[in-house]
Amino acid sequence: MEFVAYIVISLLTFFGITALPSRKIVMNRPSLVNSVPIIGAIIIWNAIDIIYLSLLNSPIPIVLFLICWLIKLIEDNVIRKASWQTHVNMAEAWVLFIWAILSIFGDYRSWF
Repeated sequence: MEFVAYIVISLLTFFGITALPSRKIVMNRPSLVNSVPIIGAIIIWNAIDIIYLSLLNSPIPIVLFLICWLIKLIEDNVIRKASWQTHVNMAEAWVLFIWAILSIFGDYRSWF
């Protein structure tokens, strides 16, 4: 079941589904491009973490955060976007990277 979760979360990240709510808000209100993507990414990844926790009885592993971070970096180079979309994408990538680094120091997450 964990393998399926890795694939599903990675695909959701690559196709931009995890950043979709932030993109929708910023698209309608471009003045919010500096604050909404970071807050939106934190909320969305908390929701993903809660769903993962409820289904598998363990928090998202650190390596999955790092995989999704790498996917966000690759996606930004593979799929060309407008500058505000890149901003939303990189905000989510930074949230994932910082979350992974902070998770390394916590005792409740495993690497795999």
